[in-house]
Amino acid sequence: MGKDTSFLIKYPEAITIITFKPNGKHQDMFLDPNETLIEITLRLNDKDLPQLAFVGIDTTSIKEKLGSDFFRKDNCFIYANKKAALTLKISGKSVQWVKYTRLNFEMNANNIPTELLKE
Repeated sequence: MGKDTSFLIKYPEAITIITFKPNGKHQDMFLDPNETLIEITLRLNDKDLPQLAFVGIDTTSIKEKLGSDFFRKDNCFIYANKKAALTLKISGKSVQWVKYTRLNFEMNANNIPTELLKE
């Protein structure tokens, strides 16, 4: 790991990653080539994931960066693209947490899963 620990996240609940590992010859291996990312939730920004570093950013900056084409529900901005969703939980005027989710359907304003709105 090295001696510089300044890059380590000190909050175990800061990142949650959910994956799918199918049964097979690699299922017990740490690096399973068949593993699929399903969802990642960030409560703090991680320098290794700058694409998802939205926690603490104000809603005006979010709209400037990602646009205004999003769904709004239960204090969340939800950006959808084909079978993926980026959910940003808004508290006050800034982002509280971020969730990227791969879906098995194309989402629209009428079929937003309630699980996207929960931390």
